[in-house]
Amino acid sequence: MRIEISKVLVTLGPVSLNDQSINDFARYTGLFRLNGSHGSLDWHRSAVTKIRELVPGAFILLDVPGAKPRTNNTELITINKGDIVAFGEVESEFDGLSVKLTKPLPDLSSITLPTFSVNDGQFLFDTVQKNDAFIAGRSRGSFQLLPKRGVNLPGSVYCEKLQLKICQDFIQSANDLDVDGFGLSFIQNGGVVDALRDVASNRVLVSKIENSEGLKNVLEIILRSDAVMIDRGDLAAEIGFDALYNAVEKNHP
Repeated sequence: MRIEISKVLVTLGPVSLNDQSINDFARYTGLFRLNGSHGSLDWHRSAVTKIRELVPGAFILLDVPGAKPRTNNTELITINKGDIVAFGEVESEFDGLSVKLTKPLPDLSSITLPTFSVNDGQFLFDTVQKNDAFIAGRSRGSFQLLPKRGVNLPGSVYCEKLQLKICQDFIQSANDLDVDGFGLSFIQNGGVVDALRDVASNRVLVSKIENSEGLKNVLEIILRSDAVMIDRGDLAAEIGFDALYNAVEKNHP
């Protein structure tokens, strides 16, 4: 396997998956990323085929969805400043807007959660209620919620068993794709990486550090992984943009 050293990792989506864009990117990099959280496997399969046709020596990384819940809306939802919105499976007596999620919430019972956000910290909510099934908050602004936006819950720890099953199922379904590596979302410890070696043989495993738990165990994760990636959006939504530089550059030599 040939890996071209480059400072640029290009993420391809529906807009950029065309001959001109890929050829333009190939002038500067041989590293291409596809996000498995969006699009069907058939779309990713056709994307890999096109990249291989145009850039035969490319290194292709396919991101594996993690346990992070995303909104399950298929159309735009208008949310106004001051609206109380619940994310998850709401109770029948809840009086407000509710948005279902693609995955269950992590255990929130042991953490103080005064605020949470949607779409990597872009849209902030003040928490008004939380339980095992849903979290509700008052929106600090007005916005349009696009489909499949991630919900960021600072301080939460995702269920390792669920995380492992999601990754295993996705990798097994995508194992026929001609990709060089898998990007493992929301890795929180090295044990999950070790377990995934069995289903991702001969593939580069890139662990993504995206929450406080992963940051806390980053040295353990580094030792078990072929590479690590700092997910700026999710990690900043968790620890704050003002703490992001020190977390990445100074805390873990």
